[in-house]
Amino acid sequence: LALAGALAAPGCARQAPRATVSTTLNRHLDGDPATLDPIVTTEELGLRVEELVFRPLIGLDKTLHPVPSIAVSWAGSSDGLVYDLRLDPKARWEDGTPVTSEDVAYTIERIRDPKVSAVNWKSGFEDVRSVETPDPSTVIIRFQKPYAKRLLALTVPVVSAAAYRRGTSLDRQPVGSGPYRVESWAAGQQLILVRRADQSADAYPFARIVFHVIPDGAVRFRAGSAGELDEFRVSRDQRVAAEKDKEFLAHNRMLKVGQFSVTLLFWNVRNPFLADRRVRLASRASGDEPR
Repeated sequence: LALAGALAAPGCARQAPRATVSTTLNRHLDGDPATLDPIVTTEELGLRVEELVFRPLIGLDKTLHPVPSIAVSWAGSSDGLVYDLRLDPKARWEDGTPVTSEDVAYTIERIRDPKVSAVNWKSGFEDVRSVETPDPSTVIIRFQKPYAKRLLALTVPVVSAAAYRRGTSLDRQPVGSGPYRVESWAAGQQLILVRRADQSADAYPFARIVFHVIPDGAVRFRAGSAGELDEFRVSRDQRVAAEKDKEFLAHNRMLKVGQFSVTLLFWNVRNPFLADRRVRLASRASGDEPR
């Protein structure tokens, strides 16, 4: 996957220096997100927006190591069955109300609700024994069995209990705790985020982030080449042409970036050879036990 961006987008391609730096970052989406409910989102389009609107319980740094987020500290019991998390007292929802242990408990309850399609998160919380909230800043989660990947499950985005209990159009107008909030969403055109008033411009220099919905790769490339996008995806064929274009290279930088992916291996257990569980165990390619 190659990305090109104008020299105004940190971490991506940047446009040549200008007299003034724009406070608007123009990004792209290949289509409209199916939802902005982070508990049920399963596709990249929604995730790219939600990561700016919601904070996770525990964060991950660029090396995929756990870092503080809504939980500023945590401790696990020696048997891996109990996790004690202490929340950031400064964490706030966009309406100014504090993020509390009740919100974390509600998030886990919603994940475990059979009526909620929380496919990305459900397996990490299916064996929850109890969630205790002794005070607004403390959450104690008890599990029935240890799980080596438990901290990854705890990177879940936390949602507002009050907002979901009111429950109106949260898939399009979410209430988040992240640095940005949704200002507007014109389907098939633009999704605009604005920096919250209580967030520092030093930490989040862009006052607005505009996601332009451009499904067509050729249209997206032309828009990016014309300087209308600060970040855009480049196909293999476009990359070959761009690398020969001095004008393009003078204003953009192309980066190869990785993508997270999951590969599923299905076993045809009607085959007598694969029906033997010992064969499947011997052939497994990951730490998860095949069925």
